[in-house]
Amino acid sequence: MSPESGFALITGASAGIGAAFARELAARGHALTCLDAGCAEGLIGMEMAKAGAAEVVGVELVPERVADAVRLRGTLPCKYIVGNVATFGPHQPYDVLLALSILHKLPNPSATLFRLVHSFCRRMVAIRLPPGRGPVIIDPRSNNEPHNLDLVLHDLGFQLEHEAEGHLHEYIGVWRRKE
Repeated sequence: MSPESGFALITGASAGIGAAFARELAARGHALTCLDAGCAEGLIGMEMAKAGAAEVVGVELVPERVADAVRLRGTLPCKYIVGNVATFGPHQPYDVLLALSILHKLPNPSATLFRLVHSFCRRMVAIRLPPGRGPVIIDPRSNNEPHNLDLVLHDLGFQLEHEAEGHLHEYIGVWRRKE
């Protein structure tokens, strides 16, 4: 935890000591709000809520996935909306933006990320992309034009804090707003 910012990033928060630590931070007033862009069935957002997120809003294009998320959430502080991430405009800012396996599927991932972060993200961005190019998207859905998400986030005042390779060799990056 950063004592200056009062912010903590917890990995492994869905089980074991990570979950216990996340709940302890939440109990001490470190609850965050989260926008989960392209949430699918909302499972990752639900884990954020279990770990102490005060509110999670998930946006998903496929209505059946939203229906599944609503059914699965139980009493967790999660809301799910049918919407297109490329055009969605939340009604409030969030502490955390999750963009996990969605940006590379959009026609202009740089513009979508810029809009969501500039207008609606206060503290942290987590991105997951297919293997191979780090935070750069080159995909037929965006006319194979390179989209360097690290540069987009840097221009918005965020700095890369952590990057890793997932178990399927996907790229995972976490950026935090510079103080």
